[in-house]
Amino acid sequence: MLPLGIIARTQEYFGGIPVAAEITHHQIIVATALATDATLFYAGLLHDILKPALNFEKTPKGWRWKHLYDVKVNGKKVSVKDILRGVSFPYSLNVDMDELIDLVISHHDRGADEVNPISYVESRRKLGLPLIEATLLPSKDFNKIGLHVCLEAVGLNHPYHYFVLTLIYYGLKHYLNKLYGEIFRSLGLQRLVVDYHFGDADIPRIDYKDGVLSISYFVSSNEFRGLHIRHEYSDDIEFNIIKTNSGAALSFGWSDVLVYMVPYTGSSEVSYRIACVIPGLVKYKNEKVEEDVRVKEEFEAKVSEVLVEVINDLESNIDLKENYRQLIIDYLRGNEKGDYSCLFCGKKTDRKVKLSRSGLLSEKFTDYHRIRGSAEGLEASICPLCHVGFVLEEKFRRQGPSFTIPLAGEPIDVNVSKDFVESFMSSYGQLPINIEEGVILSVLGHSTLQLASNAWYISLLKEIESRPISLPWIKAYVVRAQRDINDLYFRFFISREVLLYPLLVKIRPRAIISSYGGRNKKFVLNTDLLEGHLLWKGEEHDLTEEQLDALRPILREIDKSNIGELRKLYSRVVGLYGLR
Repeated sequence: MLPLGIIARTQEYFGGIPVAAEITHHQIIVATALATDATLFYAGLLHDILKPALNFEKTPKGWRWKHLYDVKVNGKKVSVKDILRGVSFPYSLNVDMDELIDLVISHHDRGADEVNPISYVESRRKLGLPLIEATLLPSKDFNKIGLHVCLEAVGLNHPYHYFVLTLIYYGLKHYLNKLYGEIFRSLGLQRLVVDYHFGDADIPRIDYKDGVLSISYFVSSNEFRGLHIRHEYSDDIEFNIIKTNSGAALSFGWSDVLVYMVPYTGSSEVSYRIACVIPGLVKYKNEKVEEDVRVKEEFEAKVSEVLVEVINDLESNIDLKENYRQLIIDYLRGNEKGDYSCLFCGKKTDRKVKLSRSGLLSEKFTDYHRIRGSAEGLEASICPLCHVGFVLEEKFRRQGPSFTIPLAGEPIDVNVSKDFVESFMSSYGQLPINIEEGVILSVLGHSTLQLASNAWYISLLKEIESRPISLPWIKAYVVRAQRDINDLYFRFFISREVLLYPLLVKIRPRAIISSYGGRNKKFVLNTDLLEGHLLWKGEEHDLTEEQLDALRPILREIDKSNIGELRKLYSRVVGLYGLR
């Protein structure tokens, strides 16, 4: 099991179905839209600090998730106002605590979206940014809810297209992480540290010191008593999971929460959108809330520059003589031109390129199903997307060992924590959470599932420093050695379960895998989108989720403290399937 955090919301319009979104991520998103001054920014980061108490109350109108006042903690009623009164920010930040508290405690008042910036950001009648937590297809366009669409890709019909798009997405995340970090640092936040302690309920504790905002939540749970989950967010770290003595520490870049790549159906064909939250979009002055058009335009211009930089980085690292640049963006957007037909995807193109005898002309080439046309002599017509994708993959394949680009995992089973079920069934005879339909997929949920999928591959793979591409967002891996395995990694590797309390969500990890494939698999075009039941390609056998499920009974018999037995079992799996 991977301990990830606490759920952010349920979807009341669909009978209380939970959303695969985490509460701290929700607060970061709202705070980012309010990153115009320190008071608004920290109000956004703290506006739902009592939600992790999971204080659901049954009323004649349905379930209410109380989190502002009259919240029961250890049998006593507490108010968010009382908690925030104890927070102290340095004078230099110019945080108006009276205003911050007033904005937080009133953000659900009737009519608050007219005068309260938190409410304005959250209200469907106004900005409605949290719509990205509730659905993949918001009722309003992305550009109307506080997101900037960095790139919309349409007409993708070949694995290379999706390969290139995904690499661009990860490149945008890398650069935008630094951009968000600069903005947050200007507001006094260098790092956000969030601790979830499971066991006895208690009042959240908040502290600010030397640029670090620390928040400790105390979650009532006997089932997970003693579990400690730590989140750390900054612009100088990236997503990772580390085992601790009492649980797990997860690190996030800001862009892990604020930049998304999601499928989108806006017409007759499916497209993909890379979008990000616009920082400082909502401003508040003299009790007036409005959107800052100038800030929006300046941010969008910076993102356009970053997009060009990412593509330049990709091309410069593969030494292409052709200078595609804008053509890459044009083809991703569905604009194609030329009198030739691309050898791989069939798109129009106006140029031919030379082929390598070690590539398409190699005797080892077997993947003819990827080719639509035919190569004549040493030349072939190839569109910019397939050309860049082919050369990138060829470089990966030659120098190995394995390059993994995690995609959003698929939720295949959802359960509710036993103690949560017992508590509400004994008090109300029903649950405030309805899991009959699983979890609602949403923009933020899609991002959460991508992080969960990433975590699964981290549990299996170890990053190595040697790599053919000198770009920080393209990583090379090897399967972990036996000594690098711990019980957190191995148990999550087998179970694929994520704790988003009170939910336990079992996922099907997905990724784009590019590697040399081993002695017995003579692939040249070896960039594959792993989907269905296939989780990893082995030299002897491919690893499926059914095979991992078969190991769960054995895993239950091994005591958590017996790391030696776990490592032996792991070694057998690696050897049996020829994982590498």
